[in-house]
Amino acid sequence: MRVGFFPVLMSALLLCACEAADRSVQATHADVTTSVAAKHIETTIPDHHARIIALVEAGEAALADQDASKLFDVSQKLQLLGASPIGGTEDLAKSWVLMAHDLTPENDRQSIPFRGRIKGPAYRRHTLAPGEQDIIEDIFYAAEPAEMTLKSMNNSTLEWQIAQDGTDDAPVCDGVVGDRAKSCRFLPLWTSKYRIRISNVSDQTATYLFVTN
Repeated sequence: MRVGFFPVLMSALLLCACEAADRSVQATHADVTTSVAAKHIETTIPDHHARIIALVEAGEAALADQDASKLFDVSQKLQLLGASPIGGTEDLAKSWVLMAHDLTPENDRQSIPFRGRIKGPAYRRHTLAPGEQDIIEDIFYAAEPAEMTLKSMNNSTLEWQIAQDGTDDAPVCDGVVGDRAKSCRFLPLWTSKYRIRISNVSDQTATYLFVTN
């Protein structure tokens, strides 16, 4: 009986080890699935995104009113937030400083300081013709929360999709943005490039503001 006991014991131990390994793989897979499923789109946008959107809207209003003082004030607040333009688009803070200077009577002009840019949230203000789309690519780091907000500046209907590079058929977030800004939040499992596709699905020209951390 002793001779047969050890082979049986070894077989039982190997079976337990295999089952434990299988459970570990299943648990790891479940963790990954849970992390991926944690992404969501909502209309409650991050506070710092809301501040950037409010400043851009205030700057456009000041420009329309030709209010140099207000335009300069807004440009400084936008710059102090550390917000920078995405992908070579217009640096609104810098442009508005120059416009404020030009709108100010020559006798009232003074040297306007413009602090160097610091790393912080980034934005993109862009206009799309009906049926046109825009693609933004950005890198998000593992274990660092990613936050993105999209606002239609003229309430035109937009569609957006955020997907890891090469996985357009499995977007992290997607949906429609109309009269209310929406945000996408997720936690990347790995450092990777993500592609943000924004499409104008309305029958009119659409201007949007995209903000990301």
